[in-house]
Parts: sequence; C-alpha cells; structure tokens
Amino acid sequence: TCANDCDGAIDVTVSGGTPGYGFTWSPAPPAGQGTPNVSGLCAGDWGVTVSDANGCDTTLIFTVNAPPPLDAQVLVNDATCGGNCDGTASAQVNGGTGPYTYLWTPAPPFGQGTDSVAGLCAGAWSLLITDVNGCDTTLNFQVDEPPALQVQFSVTDATCPSNCDGEAEATVSGGTLPYTFLWTPAPGAGQGTSLATGLCPGNYTLLITDALGCDTLVDFTIGAPPPIVPNATVTDATCSDVCDGSIVLAPSGGTPPFTFLWSPVPPNGQGQAEATGLCPGDWTVTITAIGGCDTTLTLTIGAPPALEVQLTTLDATCSGDCDGTAEAVVTGGTPGYSYLWSPAPGSGQGTPDAGGLCAGNYTLTVTDQVGCDTVLAFTISEPSPLDPQLSITDSGCGACDGVAVVDTVGGSGPHTFLWTPAPPQGQGTDSVSGLCPGLWEVLITDANGCDTLVAFTINTPSGIDALPAITDASCADVCDGAIDLTTTGGVPPYDFTWTPPPPVGQGTANVAGLCPGQWSVQIGDQAGCDTVLVFVVGAPPPLDPVPTVTNESCNGPCDGSATVSPVGGSGNYAFLWSPNPPQGQGTATASELCAGDWTITITDQVSGCDTTLTLTILPQQPIDPGLQALDATCWNICNGTATVSPTGGVGPYTYLWSPSPPFGQGTDSVAQLCQGLWQVTVTDALGCDTIVNFTITKPLPVVSSLSIQSETCDGPCTGAAAVFPFGGTGVYTFNWQPPPGGGQGTFFATGLCAGTSYSITITDSLGCDTTETFTVDPFIPITPNLSTEPPTCAGQCDGSATVGPVGGIAPYTYDWTPDPPNGDSTAQALGLCAGVYTVLITDDLGCDTLISVLITEPDTLTLDAVVQNASCGGGCDGSIVVTPQGGTGPFSFNW
Repeated sequence: TCANDCDGAIDVTVSGGTPGYGFTWSPAPPAGQGTPNVSGLCAGDWGVTVSDANGCDTTLIFTVNAPPPLDAQVLVNDATCGGNCDGTASAQVNGGTGPYTYLWTPAPPFGQGTDSVAGLCAGAWSLLITDVNGCDTTLNFQVDEPPALQVQFSVTDATCPSNCDGEAEATVSGGTLPYTFLWTPAPGAGQGTSLATGLCPGNYTLLITDALGCDTLVDFTIGAPPPIVPNATVTDATCSDVCDGSIVLAPSGGTPPFTFLWSPVPPNGQGQAEATGLCPGDWTVTITAIGGCDTTLTLTIGAPPALEVQLTTLDATCSGDCDGTAEAVVTGGTPGYSYLWSPAPGSGQGTPDAGGLCAGNYTLTVTDQVGCDTVLAFTISEPSPLDPQLSITDSGCGACDGVAVVDTVGGSGPHTFLWTPAPPQGQGTDSVSGLCPGLWEVLITDANGCDTLVAFTINTPSGIDALPAITDASCADVCDGAIDLTTTGGVPPYDFTWTPPPPVGQGTANVAGLCPGQWSVQIGDQAGCDTVLVFVVGAPPPLDPVPTVTNESCNGPCDGSATVSPVGGSGNYAFLWSPNPPQGQGTATASELCAGDWTITITDQVSGCDTTLTLTILPQQPIDPGLQALDATCWNICNGTATVSPTGGVGPYTYLWSPSPPFGQGTDSVAQLCQGLWQVTVTDALGCDTIVNFTITKPLPVVSSLSIQSETCDGPCTGAAAVFPFGGTGVYTFNWQPPPGGGQGTFFATGLCAGTSYSITITDSLGCDTTETFTVDPFIPITPNLSTEPPTCAGQCDGSATVGPVGGIAPYTYDWTPDPPNGDSTAQALGLCAGVYTVLITDDLGCDTLISVLITEPDTLTLDAVVQNASCGGGCDGSIVVTPQGGTGPFSFNW
C-alpha cells in the first residue's frame, strides 16, 4: 500500500493438470509458502512453481508493485513585522497516491486541511501529509519575524491651559531603518520628525513606521496647569434705566493670587473681584494668575425689559359727550402692572382701560411689579356741535307742494336726514318737496351718530268741499244711477271734471246714467285751487247662480241633467231654458238633456234683474282600463303582476279579476299570477264596465350541461369543470361552491380537488337559477402493463414489446426510443434487437410516464470442454466431455 511497506499478496487459481497441486515460491514469502496464497510481500518479482499429482509442473513469475514514496516540501513566507501573525506556508507534494490530507500543527487561523495556510505567527510549525492509502510524512518548518519596534518617549507639558508650548520626543530602536513619524493632531512644528513642538494641552497619537511598513502607535497627553474658572455671580439691574447691577468673582484653578481688570471701568471695584453700580449691558473682565496664565470672559448685566406702552384712544363721539376711551397695552418691565389715570376717568381707574372721558388732556402712569414706571400724555377731542338752518316754502291751496331745505354746519360729515312723515320727494336728502300742509320734523345725524331734531309747519289756504246726493242703479248690470253735488268753500264759480266721463252731466255738478261702481270728480275754483272727491254708486246684489251638471252616461244618450241654485236677488226667481228641455222648463232643474250647450235665464221677479248662464252636457266617455301586465320572472315561479289605471266613465271604479288571483282581488293591482289567461272587469260608479283579457307568460327554465375533468398528473386539486347553460333570460352568473381554485364567476372552474362535493348555481338576469352537484375523480397514474418477446437467437432482431396502458385519460400516444423498425407510435414495437428501450406513454391531458423495456436474447451457444489428457506421452487414455452453454436446449452433438 505504501512505498517500503511489505503488505503485498498473490493469490493463484490453477486449472488443468491433475489436481493435487504443489506450490514452491521463490524467494520464500513471509507467509503462505506451499500454498496458492502468499502475503507479507515487499515490492518486487516473485516466482512460483506449480506441480500436479502426475508430477507435471509449470513456473510463473509475478510482480508486486508499490506506489512511489511521498516527497514533499514546505514553502514559507515569514511574518512581515515583529509581533505580526501574517506568515504563510504552502506544501508541494509528489509521490504517494492522491488525493492528500493535510494536518498543520499548531492549528493555523486560515487554511487548516488544505495545502496552503495563512495568519502564521513566528515560531515552529509542522505538517503531516497523508495520501489516500494512509501513507504519510511529517515536515517541520520555522516562521521568522524581524525585530519589533521599541519606543522611549518624553513629554513636556504646556505652561498654561491656553498656551501651545508643550513638546514630545520619541527615541526609537528595533525595526528596520529609516523611520517615519506621523503626529495626530498635527503639532505646531516637527511633523515628520521625532520631536514635536508647539503642542496645545490635549490628547495626541504618534504613528512610527519603519522601512518595511511595520508600525507602532503611541498615545500621549500634553498637560497644563488647571484652567482658571471664574465662578461669577451676576446680579441684574432692577430696572432697564437703573445702574445698580453687580458681579462677584470667586475664581478657582490657576495659581492664586489673582488680579482683575474690568472693561469698561466700573463705578466701583476696578482691580477687585467685585464690581458694583453696573448699568445693564456687557462687562468684560480678565483674571490673571501667578505665572501669567489668564482668562477673559464677558458677562451681561440684565434688566427687566423696558416698559413699553401702546395707547389707543377714541375721541368723544359728539360735542359735549363724555364717552371717549383710552386703552393701554403694556409690554416689558416685570408683569404685575398698576395704572394711574389723571384726571380720573369716568370708569376704569386702576385698569388699562379708561372710559367716560370728556374732551381734554390726560396722563397715564404705568408702574411694574418692581416699581419701574413710565408716564404717557394724551388728548381726548370732540367734534363741533350740529347747527341746522331751515328754509320753508308753504303749500298752495288744496295742494301738497310745500318745500323745506335744511343747511347744517358742525358735527362730523357727512350728514343723514330723516323727515317725518315721509315726504313725496327728497327723503334722505337736505331738501324735500311735495309737502302737504301740517306738522313736519327732520332728524339730522352726523357720521358719529350725533343728531338733532327740528320741527316745522307747512301752511295752506282754506279748501273746497262738496256734499253729494247719490241715486243707486236699479240692478247690478243697469246704468241708471245719478250724483248731485252741493259745493262750498274756495272761490266760486267752480269747474267739474268727472272720471270716468258720465253719460249725462260732464262739466256740471249733477251727472246721471251712472253704472254701479266708483266715480271721482275734480272741483276747481277761481283761485286755482281744486280738490278731488270719490263717490260710489250702489246696486242690488247681482244674481250668482251655482250650476250642477250631470253628463250623459253609458246607459244611453240624452240622459244628462242640469240644475242651477241662484244666490243673491230677492229669492223669488223665474227660470227660462233654451232650447226647450224635455223635462223641467220653468224650474231650476232640466233633465233628459242630450249632449250640447243649454242656456238658462234667471229673473228676479221683484227687481226684474236677470242673468244668463250657458251649461254644457258632455257625451258619455268609455272606460279605458290602462292595463299593464308583467310576466312571471322564472319558469317555476308564479310572480306575474297586473295593474289597471282606468280613465273615462265615472269614478270610483270597482275591479273583478278572473280567475281569482292569490293577492289583490277587488283592487286595481294583483300579484303572484301564474302563467295563463286572465281577465279583469272594471266597473264605474254608474255601473258601466269594460272587460280586458291578458296573458301571463313565463321564460324557459335554465338548463345546463356539465363537463367534468378529473385531477391531472400535475398534482392534487387540478380537476376542472365546465358548465354550458341554455334557457332562462339574458346573461348568466355562475357561483361554484366551495369556491374553486380559479374561475369563480365564470362557466369554467379550475383547481378542483378530488373527494370534494361541488355545486354550480347558474342564475339568469331575472334571478332564476338551477343548481347541479358533482365530484371530481382523482388522477389515476398511467400503468403500462408491459409484455415482451425476446429474439429467437442471439444476434437476431425479431423481438417485440407491447404496452397495454390503463389509468390517465385515453387516448394515448406512444414514443419508442430508439425507434423500432415497426410500431414507433403504436402500443406494439416489432423487430427489436436485444437491448434497452424506452417508451413514453402520454395521455389526452399531456400526462406521461416513461418506462424502460429490456429485450434479452438467448446466450450465445458455447461449449465448455473438460479434457482428460493422456496420462503420459504416447498413452490413449484421454477423454473430452463437452457441456453446452447458452442457446436453447435440447442440443444435438456431431463429432
């Protein structure tokens, strides 16, 4: 198994000769001499002499081989710097029998088990290499490193916390010259050298790198005396305009005693730790310790914000009014303000809002919580008083033509004017006209609402007057009334103008031929004055008949009637119908009237007044039932409806449906009607009727054809179903339950599982539906049912194979590989040689199965012969026994 191992072996199998064999090995093996099996052999040649029972022998030479010896070396890369673990090693192996395994000791960080390792520290290492036969070899090696960098460091602190005069110096040994130096942060001077100067107090690092890139990092700190901490106590000024602030310093740190320099110079305390009498603002002080270290700080003397007062005033609205106001809005200072108004206001003393102020000068003193105050002066003004001047023109005789004009000064313009009573012209202005005699007032108001009221009188000469004597008309429609006037006043003689013009007497005081109603007269005198008077001529109340008409009915023509009921007059009437009615002439009711116009004249037998009225008898109108029927929505539901909306005839109507409906008999609407012939009789209030026949139909039932596909070879829940509806009405909707994997709402559902009971409900546009239930068969894999016939002899190609598949979904297709001479796409392949064939059987859904077909042939006919040689040369006692192998028995022998 390995070079230099002696574990080889030789096993000899002997045939021929005469059994009872002897074995002599040379050289002598460690084990097995005299037997056909020897072991413990080293690599080399070995010989064996085999003799049989008859003394016949033969000699054989065998060679025992061994693999070449393992030959390995390790290539080493040392660590780059002292202390670094970045050495590497790789093994190169020859000989042995690959593949090899690698065991590095100690275990490396990277690459254990491979031929290359990394991350090696300086030191001794070993590698054990083993080949596939377990042969191994061990190599020892060393990883070296350069000497490590060594640093001696000295630091000089800064003299003050704010001074940058510290120093640092490095003394380096080890590593490989030359060195580089990187100071962080950068020093004032010396970057790149071993000496850094100008260092401020703080933390630094120094990176030292030698010529090989090996480096070391040194952290150090530049110290300083402790900084001066002022510890200031500031007292603000009490008011923004008062200088009573102070600052007290109690410094720590640094090296006392301290000196103090204030800027600007304070009223008290220059050179001291306490400064007083300070005004609000910024103050700077420099504190210096022994050694010259100092610190400067700026402190602020605060104060409450200055009092700021925004004052809003409103003047008195009218002259002499004390309704001025003042409102103060205060900011700044210290809240908690007090208010002093002078002189004292009508209201609001002590508050920011003062009211009841008369015109004049005022002051407001505002004081805050700490006593800071400010004073504001202000003035309340008032407008000048209203002073109206009125100019009046009196009215003429009997006329309304007076004029008034007012001229207003003072107040705050513009002015508004309100005259009482309202004048015909000029309301709202300073000049009005068309004023009748009497007492008038004008209210004058300025822009501030200040007003004054002025009263005045419009005068006129004495007026014309007339006393009427009225004679009423004899009837409401007779014009025989009269008016006679007796006129006084004014300056006679008079002129008379009547409206409307009378038939008799226009221009005089006496008129006649007047119809009942209103008449007016304008009377003018010699002074040009006039007056207008209105009179009413009366009459007896007019006759006002109330007619009642009954039109012709369905019982025949000329059965109408008319009645009048007079209102007004004396109550003693005469009646005259035209044309002459068959019944009722001279009475208030005429009957047996034919369709057409009839005239009735009614006369008051006391006054002789009459009135004429024309009445119309309408012919009988046939009843129109206005039928609307709705068919049943589904083939198996009685939900037809019918409604009549009759016109014509005389309401109200009665209804008789036949046959009697489930709901609505005796009403104008019936429901739940089944398919068939129906009838409704509509009768009006006079007993006239009409009959309507109608038919309720129903749609064809919803019928479906269902096609079901079992699960496929793609897995469970791959079944499908399609439904094909007909009948019903309009568009169908589909509801599969339980919901399928796909196709819900369509005619085709997919993703159906075997063993689940499904239903499909098909609903048409009218809501009619039908439901079918079904199940999906599980997928049955294709079983080929193979039978074969071998070739008749070895080497011949007359074998056959036949498959009879079951399962899947027929029909099937067949694909033989390799292609047979006959039947490639059929269930039977013919002319097959011995060998392995495959046939792919695919069903109608595309599911397939691939099977291997082994066609065997009889073994080739061979003979095994056992030969018995002659016992020795020249003898005739040999024999031969043959045993046929292969072929198909029985056999025949021909020597």
